[in-house]
Amino acid sequence: MGGGEKLERNIIRLLSTLLTVLLVLILAANVWLILSRVWLKKPVPSVLGYTPVYVLSGSMEPTFSAGDMILIRAAGDYEPGEIVTFRDEGELVTHRIVGETKEGFQVRGDANNTSDEKPVMREDIIGKVVCILPGVGRLAAFFRSTKGLLILAAAILLTAVLTWGRHGGEV
Repeated sequence: MGGGEKLERNIIRLLSTLLTVLLVLILAANVWLILSRVWLKKPVPSVLGYTPVYVLSGSMEPTFSAGDMILIRAAGDYEPGEIVTFRDEGELVTHRIVGETKEGFQVRGDANNTSDEKPVMREDIIGKVVCILPGVGRLAAFFRSTKGLLILAAAILLTAVLTWGRHGGEV
């Protein structure tokens, strides 16, 4: 076997391994989210202090859109201008803090003309937005569906089989 073939084989092996690891990480993240919500009864699970949240509405356009994913992280204090995710009657809402009164924070979606009716209490805030991942919410939601999990599992299996078969069973 020539040097070029060996290099090509090593590159393919590396890419196959990286793809398998990525697919396994996506599957593990989905399993963690499902287990957290169903069995551990944690409505908003986090990993290393970061909580992924899917954006469902356009109230924060153009900052982020429905179908995006945001990462939030709890902070010691919150101030006007920051975008926060909070609980409102059991639902999660993400809006920008536009002011603070003795009753709580005034918040408003960037696409809205008026502030939300009731102020948000500090204890209802889960965290502030630290990262916006455009379109990732749609992709993540797909991989959490039954069809998406089956495709993900099949892709992991296929990648492992092709990697193993291409190398003649060598580990």
